[in-house]
Amino acid sequence: MVIDGTECPIQRPNSSIQRTYYSGKSKAHTIKYEIGVSLLEPQLVWVSGPVPGSVHDLTLTRRNKLFRKLIPGERILGDIGYVGHPRMITPLKKNFKNLSERIRRLFNKKLGKIRVRVEHVLHRIKVFDCFKREWRHNLNYHQVA
Repeated sequence: MVIDGTECPIQRPNSSIQRTYYSGKSKAHTIKYEIGVSLLEPQLVWVSGPVPGSVHDLTLTRRNKLFRKLIPGERILGDIGYVGHPRMITPLKKNFKNLSERIRRLFNKKLGKIRVRVEHVLHRIKVFDCFKREWRHNLNYHQVA
């Protein structure tokens, strides 16, 4: 499975919870979902959320206990937002354990070709305005819409 977080813009909440819903990445108030896409076919196999936009991708994955649902030895592909967890396969950073630059780039390129599947599915979801338009209603209704 390939996972990625995606954000849906919301109206600016009242002052008591503004900071919670502010996403520094998007520079807006958002709610976040985690989407998982099958490696075999471009179809959704995992959806988790909504959580406030300030929640980090890896924190969201830990909260929803996705790692406990995996069989032993199973791994998940993710982006840079998931670096550091042993059950995740993520792009390699520069100077990764004395690996040559050529090998690191080759690994990241191959991983990117697989990870693009989740980006295509997220793009399709946003084209149909599922997450693109600003949510104007009560946040409790977002998860049932």
